[in-house]
Amino acid sequence: MNVRKIGNRNEVIALQEQWKKIGYSDNNEEVWNVFRNACDVFFQNKRGFYDGLDSKREDNRILKESLIQKAEAVKDSTEWKRTTDLLIGLQKEWKGVGPAQRGVENKLWERFRGACDAFFEGKKAFFADKDAQQEENLSAKEALIKEIEAFELTEDVPTDFESLKKFSEAFAAIGFVPLKDKDRIYEAYKTALDSKYDQLKVNREELRTMRFQSRINELSNSVEGADDAIKREKTGINRKLDRIKEDIAQYENNLGFFKNPDHPIRKEVESKIAKLRRDADDLRKQIHMLNQTAAKANAEAEAPAEGEGDAALETADSSTADAPPVADSENNDNTEA
Repeated sequence: MNVRKIGNRNEVIALQEQWKKIGYSDNNEEVWNVFRNACDVFFQNKRGFYDGLDSKREDNRILKESLIQKAEAVKDSTEWKRTTDLLIGLQKEWKGVGPAQRGVENKLWERFRGACDAFFEGKKAFFADKDAQQEENLSAKEALIKEIEAFELTEDVPTDFESLKKFSEAFAAIGFVPLKDKDRIYEAYKTALDSKYDQLKVNREELRTMRFQSRINELSNSVEGADDAIKREKTGINRKLDRIKEDIAQYENNLGFFKNPDHPIRKEVESKIAKLRRDADDLRKQIHMLNQTAAKANAEAEAPAEGEGDAALETADSSTADAPPVADSENNDNTEA
């Protein structure tokens, strides 16, 4: 007897029902054994398949539980970029895991999706508020720029400089604007303020010092932190200074090609060198001003609070009030020595 390949459980059950309806044959026992063996093989394979499937789904459940725990651990995070990348990675892992048991799969998915949704909804709300705040900042800075443009100098240099300094402080204190407007609004502000500084009746050195002091005020009131802002400013100035030193060295090397001190090109190169040296001096002064600002800020930060010094003295006095007297003056002298 040829037994064809059995496809699925329902088909096997149907064949067994048909068998019952067929009468006996001459070699009934032999045929029955063949048929029964074929059915037994199918059901054994079926049990082995589902046993393996159940084991795989249990492994999947464990993996998905792990992914859920990772997602739930960061659902309230405000590290938007890092957490976004993390959750996107977890979502990709989830898709590659495969299903867990039927009664568990949907519950696992709801927990995982809930953790992801909680984070992304929080992120969306945060940036909606941030965007609104940045739009307000933009309007405030635009209004301040118009105020700077309309400002009229009094010809009292110290008073005018203080007024311009306050404009700088106000601009720095407003906060961030939308990224797409950042360069435009800063250039408009710089142009407006520079035009007022250019009208001050002071010499070149005083003007540059005053304008850089205004820049320091901006850095000191920076919303991103004065220390970091000053360090970045110093780094930028040092880079400019290094480039100027390289240019001076190059120009001085070129002077060797002109033996005649009155050669027009030599005169031009010497003029460029002189200007570069003035620029280098200005940059060194700026670094010095930044260092003074940083040192002053550190000194203020380390200074004891009001009354703190008196309290320390009081504590020292009270700690020695009941100490035994020194035996003699010789010991006193030796102790002081």
